Amino acid sequence: MSWRRRFLPETLLSQRDPTRPVLLKDMAKLSLPLVVSALISQAVLSARPAFVSNSATGLPSFDFLTAASVCILALLFIFYGLRRHVEEAARLLMAGTTLLGTLSGLILWKTWVDSSRAFAGPFYLLATPLGFLGIYSSFRSYYGTLSQRKRSILIIGSLTFLGSLIGTVFSLTFVILLLLALSMVDFFLVESDLLRKSVGEGECGVMTATTSLPLEKYTVGFGDFAAYSILAASSVRINVFTGIATLALILIGSLATFQMARARTKAPGLPLPIWLGILPTVLGLLG
Repeated sequence: MSWRRRFLPETLLSQRDPTRPVLLKDMAKLSLPLVVSALISQAVLSARPAFVSNSATGLPSFDFLTAASVCILALLFIFYGLRRHVEEAARLLMAGTTLLGTLSGLILWKTWVDSSRAFAGPFYLLATPLGFLGIYSSFRSYYGTLSQRKRSILIIGSLTFLGSLIGTVFSLTFVILLLLALSMVDFFLVESDLLRKSVGEGECGVMTATTSLPLEKYTVGFGDFAAYSILAASSVRINVFTGIATLALILIGSLATFQMARARTKAPGLPLPIWLGILPTVLGLLG
């Protein structure tokens, strides 16, 4: 996930004048994927608690050294791609996100079916067509044949499923450390303006347009949605009230970020929502 934030570094303010109804519409659009992530995670956890890591605070079976090595190699590969082929690399990232989101959704659905002993007929009937649809959509997304609206819905849906899977499977300690690391990387990239300096003004604009969702007033990076979904999904593992508090704090942090973007033209999309949203989970673990 940390490499994805190199493509999605900032929340940008659009040129429209802000109005309260429009701002509320933006907040509603932002909150919907988070609510869906929390509901998916709650459904899977209720059906099969053993599906997640047995330890809420540890991840004994996770190989951090291998994961770090893979992430570093991925970062180097993507940075090289950015320097050489900015738009192609961004499109490839979005196509890969669609594939991962499709796979994540099918894994979560199969786990729920097996655990809840629900009738498995719909899954076996629809899994192959849905998998094919995900592959087909990823190719259309890569080649730019989808409309902006369809593409945005596809990517947000994929990130919602992917975030739900990550937030449900991995331990809370790992999720917290991951999100804190992403927020700090995001802050560094935005404040240093590293990507713009590395690829140039024009290429950075193309990359931002490819890897972000235009709302009514703002343009929000797809990576922000992924991180918020992970946090929302993981928070319900403490209890429902922790999940509700987390969602509320994420939205409060997002609102503060929107106001920062209004004043500064751009602002990192992760630090405030993540730092505030993590608090209920941390308090739940300590309690």
